[in-house]
Amino acid sequence: MSHHRKQKYGTLYVTPTTISTLPLDIVLPKYTLDILKNIRVFAVENIRTTRRAVNSLEMKTPIQEIEFLPIKSKSDTYEIGLVISRLRNGIDVSLMSDAGTPNIADPGNILIMEAHRLGIPVIPLIGPSSITMALSASGLNGQHSRFYGYLPKFRPQRIKKIRDMERDSYTYDHSCVFIETPYRNIHLLQDLVATLKDDTFLTVAQDITGTYEFIKTRKIKQWKIKKWPHLQKIPAIYVIDHP
Repeated sequence: MSHHRKQKYGTLYVTPTTISTLPLDIVLPKYTLDILKNIRVFAVENIRTTRRAVNSLEMKTPIQEIEFLPIKSKSDTYEIGLVISRLRNGIDVSLMSDAGTPNIADPGNILIMEAHRLGIPVIPLIGPSSITMALSASGLNGQHSRFYGYLPKFRPQRIKKIRDMERDSYTYDHSCVFIETPYRNIHLLQDLVATLKDDTFLTVAQDITGTYEFIKTRKIKQWKIKKWPHLQKIPAIYVIDHP
């Protein structure tokens, strides 16, 4: 009777990356960097961005021999299958998005779910997430919070969503965390200040860990009279909460 040894799968590492212009070896701890330097297959949101970040490290494998496989928000079966095939063959894979932590308002969940379904180990690594960093520095309710993602593109729907979030905060006693595409930051801040109640708190956290880092929590009535940050084309996270 022959005995077949069960094949050892590779590990899928959920790897945070920088959320500003700082290099990886400043943002990521040694534990994460030591694992990252041994990886030779990356599942990535943007190949060019990740290649540039990885190229700044002293990798064990030459950069030209490292494989970068694309993973988008709505990745198809073929793209997921390519990554899974590497994991099934015992190769470790690092999942990385353009900024921050994968699957936290970023692509990755489809690949991660497929790995869980097949019994492939999934290990999260330590690194930055702008959402949790903004909430932790806000002074607002970090015990009970909800992430609302991106707000609607068109103004009438956006105004309605802002009112709905504020009502949720008062009704359910939680803070509301959300994000916006950088080029709509100014319009969003204008709508927040014009729509929210005077005593509602608003945190604006822009360019966290970056050159233009700005994190302030004020009541809306204070935002109306105090100077706003320069938000144009700079990534920002927002938090609102009731008094």
